[in-house]
Amino acid sequence: MVTMVFDAINKGDKIMKPCVNILDEIALPPIECGSKLCFQKVRYHYEDTSSEDGFRFIWRRSNNYLQAHRGQARIPTLDEALEVITKAKEMGW
Repeated sequence: MVTMVFDAINKGDKIMKPCVNILDEIALPPIECGSKLCFQKVRYHYEDTSSEDGFRFIWRRSNNYLQAHRGQARIPTLDEALEVITKAKEMGW
């Protein structure tokens, strides 16, 4: 499990800095630059001790580091998004 700390986000009327645990990950084959589009099952942990489960798309660079873009991951095509979502469903996410 990987944990990442992100910039402060607005959660309701409070601004908090979450930590993110990656619970599972599915990656598409690398593109020309070596980066892979990943679909992750995650758990966000907030400073107030609350947490939320969810999913996100994120790019993983060729050096295996995640490329966080303030909550944005460009998804090249809908077919690629559906491919990783379908794989996640097949795995029982």
